Amino acid sequence: CCRRSFIGPHWVVACRAVTLSARFVRVLFVAGACLPAAAHAEEPSADWADGAAHDGIRLGSRVRAGSKIREVRAVATIDASPERVLAVLSDVQRYPQFMPPTEETQLLRKDGDAAIFYMLINPPVVSRRDYCIRVAFERLPSGLLRSTWRAINEGCLLPKSNTVRVTETDGEWVLEPIDDGKRTRAYYRCHIEIRGHIPSWMVNSGATSQLPAVFAALRRATTDPRYAKCLGTPAGCIPHD
Repeated sequence: CCRRSFIGPHWVVACRAVTLSARFVRVLFVAGACLPAAAHAEEPSADWADGAAHDGIRLGSRVRAGSKIREVRAVATIDASPERVLAVLSDVQRYPQFMPPTEETQLLRKDGDAAIFYMLINPPVVSRRDYCIRVAFERLPSGLLRSTWRAINEGCLLPKSNTVRVTETDGEWVLEPIDDGKRTRAYYRCHIEIRGHIPSWMVNSGATSQLPAVFAALRRATTDPRYAKCLGTPAGCIPHD
């Protein structure tokens, strides 16, 4: 993401900033990928610039109209059923426990078949970010599961002091059953306007590099027995027998 010969004595600081900015971008992204969403699992297309694969995860990005920040995507398999993966994704209120640097989450209200969450993250070096998102789930006719989110500013909590409010983000996870439903092919897409004083080139350089860590955290979480005993809903993971 940076080179000593280009940045000289500022190499360490600049590289660290790229990494840290990418870390908080991934946290903003992971709660939901990008709208408008396709009604089927998306295959590579000409407008995506595909990057190198990492741990079996295909990475890519593309220009987002009207934004300096690129839209990102990742595709990978997970050794768990789509229902179990969705259960993990739905457990937003536990993100402070397994998705650093999430500091606080609050379920503000249910909105029909969706839910509104307040999120506060505390990444190193840069200022805290907070935002509200509307999370929705749907089961598509093709058998795919989809989790979508978008920023919602009306009715959000007031911004906290020394915190930068994010007002634009949207994304989705599309979960495709494979191997008779025992495993999942997960498609992830997202876009975010992070605001503050972090240059867009830093965000674009670091965003896809952190997506393998997102999938690693998701894969680990699916092995937690609690997710075999709860049903993923927009408002959280609801225990069942």
